[in-house]
Amino acid sequence: MNLIDKIHFFHRVYRYRYRTEKTQLNNLKYLDLDSQTVIDVGANKGIYVYWLAKKVGLKGSVIAFEPQPELIQEIRDICRWQNFTQVTTVSKGVSSKEGYLNLSRRNVGDGSATLEKKHHLITNHQSIQVPVVTLDSFFCSNKLKNLKFLKIDTEGHEYDVIKGGLNMIKTFKPFVQVEVSCPSSGNTHAIIEILKDIGYQGKVMLDGGQTPDIDYLNQIPSPKFGFKGHRDLFFYFLPGNKSG
Repeated sequence: MNLIDKIHFFHRVYRYRYRTEKTQLNNLKYLDLDSQTVIDVGANKGIYVYWLAKKVGLKGSVIAFEPQPELIQEIRDICRWQNFTQVTTVSKGVSSKEGYLNLSRRNVGDGSATLEKKHHLITNHQSIQVPVVTLDSFFCSNKLKNLKFLKIDTEGHEYDVIKGGLNMIKTFKPFVQVEVSCPSSGNTHAIIEILKDIGYQGKVMLDGGQTPDIDYLNQIPSPKFGFKGHRDLFFYFLPGNKSG
């Protein structure tokens, strides 16, 4: 990475921390993740990888999944620069089944790139075939330990990620942060229900630091998006709740 690349990266890192995702990253600050394992599904340009690596420390482990080959290389460059030996990068997407899927994107590094089929015929979008894995199969193959935090940002494919990792989630009961593209969609409802069914409670992470209960998701507007647009949801396992 040259000096300009490094300056741009730190600009993004601190813009997210103090502006774009201030509530989410402030919440991360209070989680006890030292020496634990965390997973970033949809790592994009490595913003969460950076903060998670700092949070877990050298004795922890960050596993970053990113299907765009150009971006996984960018994350690897960042990790070498920062000496993040605790980060493992996986050049794959995550879904409910293993195999190959088409990734739709407007351009290289597109933050809205998605594995959702309905996007593949959009004019001016390019489609690239990428390998995909399930979190359950990855968990079994790699004998993960101490999984404490799971972040999912896959532009509409989040339910499939959770469905393919449900056994892993039941085993470790990690904190789960999920970005949903539309609060009122059936996909969002399915995410909430599948996690509630195994004993999770949820919060909505809004701009300005508000974190109302998940039951108020469609009643409290986002200061940025109103009643539409993206939301980040934060789920935590509540002992004594029903667990499937």
